[in-house]
Amino acid sequence: MTAISSASPDEVLHQLFDAAKAKDEFEFCCALIRVRGMEDVGWDPTTESFQLIQQIVGLVQAPLDRQCAFRLTLFLYAHVTEMAHFYRVPANMLRIIMGERYSLEPFHGLPKPKLPQDDPLDAEVLHLIALAKQAGMPDLATLYSDFYVRQVRNAFSHSDYALGPKSFNMRRGEPLNLDGMLTSAISGLRSSRQRTITGGDI
Repeated sequence: MTAISSASPDEVLHQLFDAAKAKDEFEFCCALIRVRGMEDVGWDPTTESFQLIQQIVGLVQAPLDRQCAFRLTLFLYAHVTEMAHFYRVPANMLRIIMGERYSLEPFHGLPKPKLPQDDPLDAEVLHLIALAKQAGMPDLATLYSDFYVRQVRNAFSHSDYALGPKSFNMRRGEPLNLDGMLTSAISGLRSSRQRTITGGDI
């Protein structure tokens, strides 16, 4: 896993969006509103996800039991990391910065990357990281490589985890490679990813 960027997620994303807007405002708007043709109300998963995120963040910031708040944050993390436009919108912004046009499928046609065993990333995240580096935005690459951990998402989504006093413990499934060591107990998960998702510690 890469080192956490010194820039905040807000700063990194503002830099991305500002650069894309400055390059081509029309393509920027297409990417931002995700132009895709006609669609009836109630068929946009991203709109549904935005509403869910706002509701869960509101609950997490309420005076809840800390374990309950952390479980809600894990639920939100698992949901956000499955959102298609969590990757496609930044990918389109990077395409625009590099002089390309908005695409409904910005990763279409890219060769499938080889995933090292126990790597926490998946193909779409690796494509986004490669685009970010190509566009000269290493902080965005660092943000996504640090934020996305497939093993944590899978353990939570498959109800195959338990919260220890200081760690997130994955009972079965794929271990995580941290600094060359395979582990199923991850400490420090709360501080870094909770700040990214909810804007503060729990």
